Amino acid sequence: MAKAISIQVDKRQLKRVDNLLKAYPRKAPMVLSRAVNKTTDASRVQMVRKIAKDTSLKQGVIFKRNVTRRPISQSKANQNRLSARIRAINVRVPLVAFKAKQTKRGVTYNAGEGRKKIEDGFIARVLGRYPELAPTDGVGKLMVLRRIGTTVKDKARTRGGGYRKRVGKLIGLYGPSMVKVIRGAILKGTITKAQADLLNNTDTQIALELERQAKK
Repeated sequence: MAKAISIQVDKRQLKRVDNLLKAYPRKAPMVLSRAVNKTTDASRVQMVRKIAKDTSLKQGVIFKRNVTRRPISQSKANQNRLSARIRAINVRVPLVAFKAKQTKRGVTYNAGEGRKKIEDGFIARVLGRYPELAPTDGVGKLMVLRRIGTTVKDKARTRGGGYRKRVGKLIGLYGPSMVKVIRGAILKGTITKAQADLLNNTDTQIALELERQAKK
């Protein structure tokens, strides 16, 4: 599941730019693709800043590639495709990134709704001795972990004469997905600002192109 914001040039905008650059008709697609890309770049940064503020995450965590994907990615426009997208994928950031802290009675964290506590959670570095955790769960990195299931005594004796203990499955804990985070005000605010920015960036790129042509 993913959520995408499309930033694109409509027919009215294209006609307007064609008229303003009628002396240089081949320059219109280049000018518009530049305007779309500048708008997309700025909109993505705006979105990430807002997410960071609302969730207490560091911006670098949101920009960072998670294994093979980035939580918030973007495509680019070109002269043949005058549109671009900002895309949030359903990837969940490890809970440790949400200012998680180890306490005597569990782990506390803040995902934007005040500090909460996981009574039976603990922070540890995930190593190879935890095969039940997939590599995408951050093997070799600090994570908030939790065991599910009942602890029982194994009937088989160990070499030392005692009993082994079997524990429940070890799981890594995560915060909300980026798709869930951007819903509502963040999504609406980004779209509204992108529409205004596209007009401003288009005018700026037109002025720059006319200036370039005048110098030739």
